[in-house]
Amino acid sequence: MGGYDETFKIFIGFDFITGLALVPFNETSLAATKRLSTKSTAHASYKLTATLDNKHPKQYGTVHLMVKGLPSGTKYKAVFHYRTKDTTYYGKVGKSLTVRISRATKGFKVKINISATYKGKTYKTETYFIPR
Repeated sequence: MGGYDETFKIFIGFDFITGLALVPFNETSLAATKRLSTKSTAHASYKLTATLDNKHPKQYGTVHLMVKGLPSGTKYKAVFHYRTKDTTYYGKVGKSLTVRISRATKGFKVKINISATYKGKTYKTETYFIPR
């Protein structure tokens, strides 16, 4: 595929297989090549997110943690920071994790730190709940 660029008065071609612009090389063609940028070859950007079905559960109740933002099935670690101890759970992105909160202290904000590693990069997020 190619075309004539009125701005630079040169023929411009584009190789869809390699994603490269095909132009005669000089300063004008270099500027034209920069203008022909295509989709980035960098990996898609990901953002880990976590939600709870209930931010104010009753003592001895359950919460359902849903983690998204990475490909489904990616393993993650969730650390629940209760008033007297920390408890670690493991789950998979895209699948709800059910956690029985037992005697979590009423009124104490239980922070949850979630981390997952995908293609060598670690992603983190957090959420919380406050038992009633």
